Formats: sequence, structure tokens, C-alpha cells
Amino acid sequence: MPPKPVIVDLKYPEKVEVGDLVEVKVTVANYGDTAWPVVVVVGPAEFRNATLVLTVYDYKYIPELAPGDTVTTSLYFRFRGEKNLYVVTMIPVRDPRTGKTRLVYTDYKALRIEAAEEKPWTLPLAVLAAVPLIAIPVALAAKAREKRE
Repeated sequence: MPPKPVIVDLKYPEKVEVGDLVEVKVTVANYGDTAWPVVVVVGPAEFRNATLVLTVYDYKYIPELAPGDTVTTSLYFRFRGEKNLYVVTMIPVRDPRTGKTRLVYTDYKALRIEAAEEKPWTLPLAVLAAVPLIAIPVALAAKAREKRE
């Protein structure tokens, strides 16, 4: 079999806050001599018994990656604090025994994304500025009540 499409470059932020939308720019190249349809996927993955178990957060389908071609695409997902995030390239392969076509991974790269440090709890400046505005009328009302009594 000829060489398959591979991931040649990944660009992504290394520190993000949980819940942020993350953009991963993936560059895929085909160094072989056969054109391939390619699926590029991002999500948490693990290997179980030599099988890649992948949860798909986002994917891009490249209908044909010609020999010598390079394609850059963006994948997006919401960061949830996972440690096992991967970008995977897959191609369709026909199983001669069953006649069914399935996706087989050709390359994968781990994403090293860390959760940003959480900021200590602080009151917003607007709330702090509003405290005197609320306290003054309350104090004036209390003085007025004392004078009436």
C-alpha cells in the first residue's frame, strides 16, 4: 500500500479556559502516489485492544487529496478540560471479506491543551462602585427615621 495522508502541522492554543471555543488548524499532506478522500476528526480518543475509540467533536471531509497536495482546515470544539484530545486522519478502506467500507486511521496527533488557571473570586468593579450608592440612601433613611421618633 502507498503512503497515506498524514498530519504535517497543528496550530492551537495551549492554554484555554473550560468552556471556551477552541480552533485547531490542521495541515494534512498526501506524500503517496494515490489520491484519497480524507476525514479529519478532533475529539477525545483512547486505544483499546489495538482499536482506536474516538468521540467526534468536529470533523472535516476532504473529498480528494491528490498526491503531493497539502490542505489546511480548521476544526472547532468546546473545551471541557479533557486530557486525551487527538486530531486523527482517516481514509475509507473496503474490507474484501465483507465488502463493507470502514474508516481506518492513517495518522494521529495529541493536543496538549491545558486548562488556564482559575482567577481568584473577586467582586466586579461595578458592584464595588454601587455599594456606596446603595449605602448612602439607606443611612439617610435611618437618620430620617430617628428624627421622626
